[in-house]
Amino acid sequence: MFRLRKQYITQLEALAALLVYTSRPAQFRGRDIIHFIDNAGALAILAKGSSKDGDCSRMAHFFHAISAALQANVWFEYVPSAANIADLPSRGEFQKLRELGSVWFASVLPDLGLSWSASFASAFTMYAPRSGKASLRYQREIRQAIERLSALRRI
Repeated sequence: MFRLRKQYITQLEALAALLVYTSRPAQFRGRDIIHFIDNAGALAILAKGSSKDGDCSRMAHFFHAISAALQANVWFEYVPSAANIADLPSRGEFQKLRELGSVWFASVLPDLGLSWSASFASAFTMYAPRSGKASLRYQREIRQAIERLSALRRI
């Protein structure tokens, strides 16, 4: 998924943040969210929406595509690692999470292997709310108008 490098910590921290939204989209749809991250690099990349690193930039762009599709308003904040409850499983500590009512769920990886435009389109296809009849009719009328304009250009 990532280009070859000596360490992947920032990429994996950004991916972990992205997995929450791809794995549990219904939980975040239409919500205001405060998302705590303990990695300053991943936080900056996701909040800014871009990075000089291609892998991180792709994840940041996909994150913004999925948050738009989910109509989720996400605010990022830094949390020190020692205070980050999400790090407990990586330390083999599960009891506190169980006490707080956490449940296990399967992770759904984002499709970052496609071309950039195709992966963003897939985010909307997978996560955006389905269109109603009026919206579908409007989209059909736009498509027909574009086809008429294209036909005029060929004449």
